[in-house]
Amino acid sequence: MTLPLRITLFAASLLTFGYMAVKIRDSKMRLEDSLFWFCFSALLLLASIFPQVFFWLSNLVGTMAPSNFVFLFFIFILLNSIQSCAS
Repeated sequence: MTLPLRITLFAASLLTFGYMAVKIRDSKMRLEDSLFWFCFSALLLLASIFPQVFFWLSNLVGTMAPSNFVFLFFIFILLNSIQSCAS
């Protein structure tokens, strides 16, 4: 995983965490709804700090590059959250 991707993931995790904290503080989002986004932010942070996990998962799944697996993984997480909100 390249350094720019790791920096982008780290920045995205911090921005997501900060945005959710502001939304909760302003009472514009319920704490239950923001729990998903805090977990999502933690996953982004783990992906940026420990990319070896995604290298291993990428080899396990068989994707060509770990960055492809990172994008696939987070798209799956977001689509799964949309499906659970709809039901």
